[in-house]
Amino acid sequence: MASLWERVLERLHRDNAFHTVRDSRPFTVKVAGDEALCVTTSKGEEERIYRTDFQKAENADLVKVGVRPTDLTNAGVGKGPSYIAGIIHVIAQESA
Repeated sequence: MASLWERVLERLHRDNAFHTVRDSRPFTVKVAGDEALCVTTSKGEEERIYRTDFQKAENADLVKVGVRPTDLTNAGVGKGPSYIAGIIHVIAQESA
């Protein structure tokens, strides 16, 4: 099976729209180099999230529909746990 990062990149070829899992706020994602993604929030603000944080989530077996931002924070994800949880939720749904 492809890594979480590879599945995220593949998903971005089809659709770049996601929602946070906690409060369902929309955000979009685009690739920002080999090691990062750029999230654009519903307020138009941009934030980078990094490949290493997706790897931490995968290594902690958190690629599942019910993942919460606090689960990711506890696993050492440093930036954007709300956005990463929203992305993982969609990837896990599509893989089920």
